[in-house]
Amino acid sequence: MNRLFGALALVVASVILLASCGNEPAETSSGVSSQSTSANKTLTLPFSYADTFNPYTAKTKANRELSRLMYESLFYLNENSQPINLLADTVSVSKFDCTVTIKAAKFTDGTAVTAGDIVYSANLARAEGSCYAEQLAPLVSCTAVNGNTVKFTFSICDDYITALLDFPIIKSNTHDMKDANNQSVPPIGCGPYIFESESGHYSLAVNENYYRGAVGTGNIELLNLPDDESLEHYLTSGRISLYYSDMSDGRTPKTYGKYRNVQLTNLIYLGVNCKSGPTADASMRLAISAAIDRTLVCEQSFFGYAEPSSGLFPAARSDIVSELYGDNTANYKQAVAYLEQMDYNKRDDDGYLTDKSGNRLSIRILYNSSNSTRKKLAEQLVSQLKGVGIYASTVGKDSKGFADAVSSGSYDIYIGEIKLNKNYDVSSLFTAELIGGGLPEASETAAAFAGYYAGEGMMITAYTAFCSEMPIIPLCFRCGVLTMSQNISSDIAFSLSDPYIGIRTVKR
Repeated sequence: MNRLFGALALVVASVILLASCGNEPAETSSGVSSQSTSANKTLTLPFSYADTFNPYTAKTKANRELSRLMYESLFYLNENSQPINLLADTVSVSKFDCTVTIKAAKFTDGTAVTAGDIVYSANLARAEGSCYAEQLAPLVSCTAVNGNTVKFTFSICDDYITALLDFPIIKSNTHDMKDANNQSVPPIGCGPYIFESESGHYSLAVNENYYRGAVGTGNIELLNLPDDESLEHYLTSGRISLYYSDMSDGRTPKTYGKYRNVQLTNLIYLGVNCKSGPTADASMRLAISAAIDRTLVCEQSFFGYAEPSSGLFPAARSDIVSELYGDNTANYKQAVAYLEQMDYNKRDDDGYLTDKSGNRLSIRILYNSSNSTRKKLAEQLVSQLKGVGIYASTVGKDSKGFADAVSSGSYDIYIGEIKLNKNYDVSSLFTAELIGGGLPEASETAAAFAGYYAGEGMMITAYTAFCSEMPIIPLCFRCGVLTMSQNISSDIAFSLSDPYIGIRTVKR
């Protein structure tokens, strides 16, 4: 991946930032240049005319993201991955149940938003084929308690379960509407904008009845993208004002505009063989973790498109858990202390640690050779571990060979990545299917997290077990990138729930 360079003079004049304050977005000052002229007051965003604006079944990334400006959700995630109220008024979480009352709001046709609309939307969002189905897999049921109260029941108990409830809300029985010509039209929403089409011109017009008050940006011009080539052309030519990419294809958008990193829920970690070999000893696993400079890993192996983390969650999400996190830079003194506990006190002529019998301390790092970033990371880990006297060798295998080696436990450590759900449910990290032959049957960490998600324990207890056992070693969270005009402030707000949340604001 290449960094974005240069400058692109895109034309945006009235973008207002959104910052979180308490339980809702706060009104903020303008995030654009004061020297903008009347000729460049249009905000232009991409969409696909050939695709639907149904927020659950839209196929294109552009339409899924744009729909967030047309359909409000109960919550959104702020930049610390914490769920913040939108349509939700009050929230009560008790074990597996979450009860939400909604604010007084109207759809664009003037009818009131009711609990029945929330239930209708939730059922569509979690239905097979919906782009929210996987996210809402833990949702067991959704029922209306009364006209403005909804009860959600989940299969897991989690303090952050409301992070899963950021699905768009549409009016009941409008998901498959058609016009007089039998053409599909967008469902009815209650968001800040309404889709308009006239003589081949497409735009989002301000919803004058938006329940939160005035929005920060006026009408938005929409630019049709018939294919990927047109997207690339519009980005490099400056026609598109804002664009977000999670870089899942390993490429950065080709643009000359400004950019900012956006932390994703994709955790890069080291799977560890806890059953056999040198890593079967917890002191060895703790030593490896302490020896790694995660900041350098992000800079060198991920070219800055990652955020270092010695923990399983973003540090800003929970102060209680993050207090247990280790350093993101290498702590050689601590690493050596762990190794001394294993009686590795001598070094050979090459500077590597040996046991009392003179056997060199060595480990194998397994990686997927189909991914160039993984290869670079493996080589970087070899160099960093040498700093504390651990001899590491790399073993690269293609995708199938890598999966087979993980499942059979043929490794000491391996480089893995998992995309966590928006509530950062880590239970899948401690399953035999993911960790393979390296997961101990009596994993204290797995049992502790299972107890937490079953409502029988506390998160801090589970995380304390993890810090003691270290069955996997977190490295960092991968990042996406938001590109923007020079007229838009680089610190414009972003949400994984809504990449465009920074272009609107409300009156209190």
